[in-house]
Amino acid sequence: MRKDPAELRLSDEDGALYIHLANDGAVFLVRWNGEQLWTDQRGLAAELEAARSARTKILYTRESPQQEPPACVVAAFRLIRDSGLPIQILDQPHPHALAPVSERRTVVNPPAPRPGPA
Repeated sequence: MRKDPAELRLSDEDGALYIHLANDGAVFLVRWNGEQLWTDQRGLAAELEAARSARTKILYTRESPQQEPPACVVAAFRLIRDSGLPIQILDQPHPHALAPVSERRTVVNPPAPRPGPA
């Protein structure tokens, strides 16, 4: 069964890195600890290098999978493929990966959930 990207919060044991390739060349990442960031191909290459060292698997989606990808997406996917890491394709992208360019943001250290009223 494929992971539901809407609930993507990977545990340390999952050892996975979620990667979404947007048609404009942006790359959305979710690290195992919940950190989310938008980057470019250079940042993707650095993340893949770290993932290789940790023997991480890749959870992958891309914008408009039913259409031919633009050249920037093909180039980014080649980086992923050439990393030699196992790739699992998800059915649906993470909801934050669908944010319009004006609403994209990076969450480096998301705050811990606050307990509700007693």
